[in-house]
Amino acid sequence: MSRGLPDLRIGLTGGLGTGKSTVAALFEKLGAAVNDADTLVHRRLRRGDPVYSGVVAEFGPGILDRDGEIDRRRLAGEVFGKPDRLERLNEIVHPPVVKEMKEWLDRESGVRIAVVPLLYEKGFESWFDAVIVVKASKKNIVSRLRESRGMSEEEIELRLRSQLPLREKVARADFIIDNDASPESAGEQVVAIWSKIREGAVAARRAGSLSRPQPGPVTIKEK
Repeated sequence: MSRGLPDLRIGLTGGLGTGKSTVAALFEKLGAAVNDADTLVHRRLRRGDPVYSGVVAEFGPGILDRDGEIDRRRLAGEVFGKPDRLERLNEIVHPPVVKEMKEWLDRESGVRIAVVPLLYEKGFESWFDAVIVVKASKKNIVSRLRESRGMSEEEIELRLRSQLPLREKVARADFIIDNDASPESAGEQVVAIWSKIREGAVAARRAGSLSRPQPGPVTIKEK
């Protein structure tokens, strides 16, 4: 237990552009410890990290910006829509990120929320006592990504195709947050789920460290 909170590992996932990081920040304000796999990836892709060296060696200097850092948009152009190249990138990037996330989950206590975009795709659900999926309509996803990242519809489509369809993630979730409405609405849903977590509605369903994940039944579903 930590600060009166249950000792739980919660996975948070969803589709591209659904607002996972925004929702995670709301949980963090309520007292959860949060770690985002995308943040770990960004750190690993910086110059000086072994992952950076491996990615540049594999994909060439054309993915670098003028400062010698990896331009993530150029890198994306090399892999999305090209399954073999995307898999090769994942082989370089994922092992150290997975290791770092596992160590964090084992080290921390209380309610810790891991934001893992490919949670279901990579079979990581057995790491967690419950999984929260953030959903949004495709129309809103496209609008957000065009505005926030300047992505074209083609780029968005290629990335969406590389992930499990959002409806399948929603069907497998323990909790669902609909992020199509206002920020206030998302906040209210987060508070409702947080209350259930604190009240014991989520039971620990794994034992020991993540090296021996223990799958179990879905505890509760909010739809």
